[in-house]
Amino acid sequence: MADLGNGERDGFLRLLIGQMPQYQHEFVEASLPRFELMVRGGETLCSVLHKRLPERLANRYFTPMFPAPSSRQIQLVIRRDRLERVQSLGTPVAVATLLQVPGLKGLVARERSFGSTLDALLKPAQGRALDTVVTTNTRTLLAMLRAGRMDYTLEHADTVQQFLRDSPEATPAGRAEADLLILPIAELEGLDMAYASCSRSKPGREQIEAIDAAVRRLAQDPRREAWLRAWLGESAGAAERARLIRFLDDRARRGPQIE
Repeated sequence: MADLGNGERDGFLRLLIGQMPQYQHEFVEASLPRFELMVRGGETLCSVLHKRLPERLANRYFTPMFPAPSSRQIQLVIRRDRLERVQSLGTPVAVATLLQVPGLKGLVARERSFGSTLDALLKPAQGRALDTVVTTNTRTLLAMLRAGRMDYTLEHADTVQQFLRDSPEATPAGRAEADLLILPIAELEGLDMAYASCSRSKPGREQIEAIDAAVRRLAQDPRREAWLRAWLGESAGAAERARLIRFLDDRARRGPQIE
C-alpha cells in the first residue's frame, strides 16, 4: 500500500484492496511493452491503468470501476517557453494541427493508448506519429519535457499536477508551475471510464470477478458517502459527483459487468 500514490486511481485501488483481503497484493513495475509481453506470455496480471480497447479483449478481461473525472482527461503538456507558438493554433489545441508545426517535437510512452480518437490520429501511416520512448514511469517523460528533450507530451492533468507538487523545483512556491503548462485538446470530447483488467486466463477470470464484486460492494456500502469524501475530498465538482453517484447506483443494482 505504501507504493501507491495520491491520484484518484491509486485512491480507488486502496479501496478495492480493502475489499479483497483474500488476496496478497503485489505491485509490479513494468513498461507498457513489457506488460503486454508478460500478458501475452501467459502471466496472470491485473491493472487499473489500461484503457479498454477492442484489441485488448483478446487477452484480457475488463470491468468498469468508475467514470473518470475531468482531471483524467488527456491534456497537452508543453514547456512554458513554447506557449506562444502553441497559442497561435487556438484553444483548445487541435493535435492534428500541432503535429504539422515544424520545429516542435512531441514525445509519448511507447504503446500507450490515448483513446481511439487520438490513437487513430497518431498512427504512423498518417505520417504524423509522435516519437516514442519506453518508460515504466510517466514522471520520466515529464522530467524529460522539463529538461528540454522535447517540446510537448500528452498526459492526464492530475498526473502533471502531482509531478509539479512533488518536484524539488516546487520551492519556492510557484517555480515548478512556471515550467510546464496544461492545455485542453480539441479532438477529445466527453470523459473516459476507468477500468480494471486481468489476464484472460482461469486465474485472471477469478481475479476480475473478485474486482467486479469489490466494486459492487463499494457501490452498495451504506457508508458510501464517507468513503467518497475520503477518496475524492472536495476535488470533484457537482456535475462529476452526480455522474459518479449515478454510476454507483447502477453498479449497486446490476450484477457482474465483465467483458
